[in-house]
Amino acid sequence: PKLRLRNKVLNIDVEVANNADVGRTAGPYSNLFSKFDQVSSRHCSFQYDLAQGWCVTDLGSTNKTYYNNTVLAPNQSQVIGDGAYLKIANIEFFVSIGPS
Repeated sequence: PKLRLRNKVLNIDVEVANNADVGRTAGPYSNLFSKFDQVSSRHCSFQYDLAQGWCVTDLGSTNKTYYNNTVLAPNQSQVIGDGAYLKIANIEFFVSIGPS
């Protein structure tokens, strides 16, 4: 299934690839996140697991990753669900998981 992160205020709509890193200088979306100083150079990563579904892992970022307003522990995978909120540093995203 497709994973999308949306922030309407900042006009960001990203379809996240499996095993993709998100960061200011790392990963396929660095051009998008390069202008956000609060985002770490290598902030978090996304994986799809057949048993659990989509997961996010904070990569020891300076300004943290939040799932539904809960800080994620560094380097521990967190299952994410459709309709949830994910905050990468100070940027909040609506999570949308849909058909491929």
